[in-house]
Amino acid sequence: MNATIPPDGIKQGIRSFSRLFNPSGVVIHSSGMVYIASFSCHWVNKWTPNATNRTLITGSPTGNLASDSQSLALDEPNFFLYVADRYDHPTQRFALGSPVGITVAGNNTQRFAANQLHFPSDIYL
Repeated sequence: MNATIPPDGIKQGIRSFSRLFNPSGVVIHSSGMVYIASFSCHWVNKWTPNATNRTLITGSPTGNLASDSQSLALDEPNFFLYVADRYDHPTQRFALGSPVGITVAGNNTQRFAANQLHFPSDIYL
């Protein structure tokens, strides 16, 4: 595959289904699907090979405040996508194909306790 995802590239200040705005995390599935977190749009999108538009995985379709996705990790054998939400503080797990996330670490409260997260910015599996 030799294509640009998204086809219109990165455009500052424009939130659209065919463009990226401040991408902050990328993972690639072995089937060629590309998952991209957009920090400023508060969403995670899936791009299938040769697609001209994305599929919303999580967040607001209009790019309004929902989550501040920063980093992604793909657990391909178990069909999960993990999303670190930097400013809301949890890390969530999404079953591939499902828009419903389950919080697996932290919650929506910034804390310094051992069972909390403080601005999570990366995930490694």
